[in-house]
Amino acid sequence: MSISGKKILITRDNEGNKDWQEKLRSLGAIVRALDCISIHEFDMDNEKLIEIRRIIEASEYVIWTSARGVFYSRKFFNGHNTSKFCAVGIPTANEIKKYFGDPYLISQEMNAKGLSQIIIKNEDLKNKKILLLLAINASDVLEKELQNAGANVKRINIYETKPIMLNDPILLSSLDVDHIFVASPSAAKGLKNNVIFDRSVNVYPIGVTTKKTLDKYQIKTQPIPKSTGLEGLINQLNNN
Repeated sequence: MSISGKKILITRDNEGNKDWQEKLRSLGAIVRALDCISIHEFDMDNEKLIEIRRIIEASEYVIWTSARGVFYSRKFFNGHNTSKFCAVGIPTANEIKKYFGDPYLISQEMNAKGLSQIIIKNEDLKNKKILLLLAINASDVLEKELQNAGANVKRINIYETKPIMLNDPILLSSLDVDHIFVASPSAAKGLKNNVIFDRSVNVYPIGVTTKKTLDKYQIKTQPIPKSTGLEGLINQLNNN
């Protein structure tokens, strides 16, 4: 089954929506984009940059849970790092490969718990130094799991995702879509803020935490995709 002709609403930030829109349209989908989140990189003065570089040099593992986090971390690295890089999901792993080389461990699941289970299963973490480079609103699941396994975990928040609030919410019926791809918990909140659900559509959460957020807002969802990222959402739509 193809997504050609399917009417899909995407709910990322402006830049992310452009990327998904291009990919979906190349497959023949009819795409509407609604910017549901904004992303804010935290400013770092020279003293803070030096501190983070020092922490990275001392860390045996550096972990990211999003491709965006990897992108915002480029300024912290000087090309001479020996840390093992770990990623939540294929999109994050691909971003690591683009800037820093091959990841050491990758969780196929798009959630922090999946990565923590892989690391704990495969590595002796007792007293190991692990650095997490995350969004400030990312959950603390990963750090708690790794700490419980004996690791010395340092978390540094480097950016923030914020749900957007439009002045006037939009009627879902006016968007003329049958499917909605929800890319993150913040996007779920942005969707709730900005869209009045006056008709039924198929809503696809990208992962567990996003589904829980949609459940909280009583937005009925399709099952969580078995594979990650946009590909997983497309496969789930095709299997619906």
